[in-house]
Amino acid sequence: MEHYDPLLNQSNSDDNFFQEKEDLFEVQECIEKLKLDFESEFGENIENCFSDGIEKSCKVHKFIFDEATKESDPEKRKVINLAHLKLESENHLNTKTTSPYGDKIGNSGKPLSETIITDFSYNQMLASGQEILKGSGNEKLRIDNNEIVDVFQNFSEDFLEITKILNDNHPDVDSKAKERTAIMAAVQNQLDEYFGNTNRDAGKNNKKMYKKTKTRNLHDFKGQSSATCTELSMLAQQLVSFAGVKSKFISGGPLEINNGENDNSASSDDTHVFNILYFQKEDGESAYLYDPANPMFIKNESDQSGITRCKYIAPLTKEQLERMKSQRNINIIHEGTNRVYHMSRI
Repeated sequence: MEHYDPLLNQSNSDDNFFQEKEDLFEVQECIEKLKLDFESEFGENIENCFSDGIEKSCKVHKFIFDEATKESDPEKRKVINLAHLKLESENHLNTKTTSPYGDKIGNSGKPLSETIITDFSYNQMLASGQEILKGSGNEKLRIDNNEIVDVFQNFSEDFLEITKILNDNHPDVDSKAKERTAIMAAVQNQLDEYFGNTNRDAGKNNKKMYKKTKTRNLHDFKGQSSATCTELSMLAQQLVSFAGVKSKFISGGPLEINNGENDNSASSDDTHVFNILYFQKEDGESAYLYDPANPMFIKNESDQSGITRCKYIAPLTKEQLERMKSQRNINIIHEGTNRVYHMSRI
């Protein structure tokens, strides 16, 4: 049966898309090299690993991301990143989707690219062409990776630049801690650059956009300063997955904000979307909750009149992760904030 490639089966043809970015032959040649190098290093087939569970899929993404960021020639990095996206699109449809509790979702028999995810979680990178149910008004948000190729490219460049700064200024800090910091700083940079600065009118503008059209593409929000939690977390999910980070995109219940001194957001009365990230460390992995839609606002110690906007990425303990599974909610007190996140809709 002919394989459906959601990255290539778009309004732009295969040839047109790759001729705009790089020569298709060069990308295909790069793919073959990546396959050989991966098998030589790990003794495994790269396509099989993509579809053989989350851990192996992460291993492939990290391997290719590392290959790109080790490359000194920026033009060759671009080719590796395009090969990465093409490989992912060719093999994504074989990957099963599960909730944090092991319940199968997105299992209607249709290709994932044609499935609307209405449950509360999605593991790893969303398939190009996939739609997510947003909020309670039956609005839908669609992701097309071929429309955000430049974001993936810029993310890689940001990661390299931030890593160099960290290595120069903090040579003695653990390498995995620096990698985590660089990934999340690069993610935040790309969210800010792609969507524009979020302001208090973002929610109102977001509703206006969906009122005009019930189904929106992520790229509709580029530079509009109208992205809210679903759009922000969707792009964050694509980028962290691209870097090989194990992650969950969660569309949960309302967010409760309990007046922490560094919180400047209000509780939500609708669904709230956020990400759970699992970073590797020397003795296992560490989990974090990332909420790009609700940063912290911290007073500068040197200037009490000044306030610094900081990304919200809170470490999770084993007890919190257990509560997430059993109670489907989690209370986090972090850096002067006090919040309750719900894993499922109430």
